[in-house]
This record gives sequence, C-alpha cells and structure tokens, in this order.
Amino acid sequence: MSIIILTISIWPLFKIRNIKDLPDTKQLSFKSFFNSEGILKKYLSIGLGSIHNNSENIIWPMYIFLIFDSISSVAYLPIIASITAIILTYYTGRIAQKNKKKLIVVGGTMLSLIWLLRIFIENQPFYYVSVFIIGLLSVLITIPIDCSITELSKKKDPLSVSTYRNFFAMSANMFFYGFLTILINIFHVSFILAASSCLAIAFLVSSINNKYL
Repeated sequence: MSIIILTISIWPLFKIRNIKDLPDTKQLSFKSFFNSEGILKKYLSIGLGSIHNNSENIIWPMYIFLIFDSISSVAYLPIIASITAIILTYYTGRIAQKNKKKLIVVGGTMLSLIWLLRIFIENQPFYYVSVFIIGLLSVLITIPIDCSITELSKKKDPLSVSTYRNFFAMSANMFFYGFLTILINIFHVSFILAASSCLAIAFLVSSINNKYL
C-alpha cells in the first residue's frame, strides 16, 4: 500500500510547470551566513532537535516493540502522536509569533524531564501517555523554530537557509547513530542523549536575543 501511495504522489510532480530549478542568488558561505551568534545558536538547536526526533520516532518504537513483543503496540504510537500534533499545532501557531522563546524554553525543559522519567518509570500506561505528552511538548519547539527559519529565509538566501538546516540536522543524526553503534545498551543512552539535547535547546534559546527569534 505504501508503495502505491508513494507512486501516486509522484504523478503531480510531472504536471508542475514554470518552476525555477536554480536559485536567483549564490549560496552564502558558512562565515557569511552565520554572521551572528543568534543564528548559529538557532541552527544548533535544529541539530539538537534532530537527536530528540530520532529518539522519539525510531528508538522509542523499537524499545516498545522489544518490551511488549507486539507490532500492534508500536502501531498505537503514530496514532497518538498524530492526534496530539493535530490538536496543538493550530493553537501553538497562533501564539508562536509573540512567545517563541518562552515556548521553546518550557517545551525543551519539560521534554528533558519526560525523557528522564521514561528511564525510571516502567509502566505500560505511562509509556503511551508519555508519547502524548512528548507530542504536545515537541510542537512547542518545532513551531516557533520553523517560524523563525521561515522569517530568516526572507532576509537571507533561501537556498543557504535550507542547506545549512539540513547540514546541522544530518550532522546530528550522524553523531547520534555513530555513537549508538559502539554501545550495547542503546536505549537508555539514547534517552539520556534526547533529554540532554532538549535541555540544551532550552539553554541555547534562552540566551538568544529576541531579535534573532
């Protein structure tokens, strides 16, 4: 079914016309793009967020599957996450413009706490409730940062904005999975990394001048 859906989704691309393949401006160098500490911290937050996302979307479902030994137990996770995102995204988007820093700091701090609780609380209902809570808190981070990146693309070269975003995200992924390959107990370590990354996001954003958010 997924192959069929993917194939169908490609069809509209052949109908697109008059789309420029190349950007109008030359991509900015690393030094030129990150000409302020605030922009660098913002992109570091994107990389740290990738560690949290990989832990939540890949490692955590693997952990649930190994504990309950059931595919259905894993199938509940994206359903819970999707419902959570739908509920909160609209409301978060409305307040993100005015309270970006506060949302990210609160979201990052609370996410860190939930990841630590996942290590110490061994309870099936909590495992699923934590997915709902993390889905709520993740939106508090992703919406404000996405808004900030969108605004940055209007001031700087859009190609550079996208390229460096992917660079920081992929670099974080490389570090995360590279580090896990040398470990035996990957689950608790990945949870600690996720907790640390969320707390680091809160710290970084709290130190950014409001004009860069």
